[in-house]
Amino acid sequence: MLTRQALLDCYQRLEKPLYNLLYRMLWQQQDCQDLLQEAFLKVWQHAEQVELATLDAYVYSTALNLARNKIRWRMNWLFDNLDPVLEQLFGTDTPENTLMQQQQQQLLRKALAVLPAKEREVLLLTEYSELTLADVAEVLQIPPG
Repeated sequence: MLTRQALLDCYQRLEKPLYNLLYRMLWQQQDCQDLLQEAFLKVWQHAEQVELATLDAYVYSTALNLARNKIRWRMNWLFDNLDPVLEQLFGTDTPENTLMQQQQQQLLRKALAVLPAKEREVLLLTEYSELTLADVAEVLQIPPG
């Protein structure tokens, strides 16, 4: 059974990698912070069903499901409305650096957008989480490799 201390330890261990993953999926700081908190809340609400050995995978699965729901909710405008976020993130740089960073973000965003959802999730999990390939396969319920 999941204890409060185990969940706190998990939060401290996964907060940054999970946030990085969510950010690459959603591109919105506030949404990522909200989903991160919501994922851990949902895990705590189901503490009696969660085993310590699979806690990390359970948290990642919960966060991914919440992110997928958010993406479905805003699918029509997600990739068209990144400019205000980029301006907020890079507004203090020189105009040249800001433009270059915006172009790089747009290229990354477009490259991720053309990937099928499952492949995008595999890529993001392997690059921005601290999960092993076996754990990624477990989280996504796909075969390893």
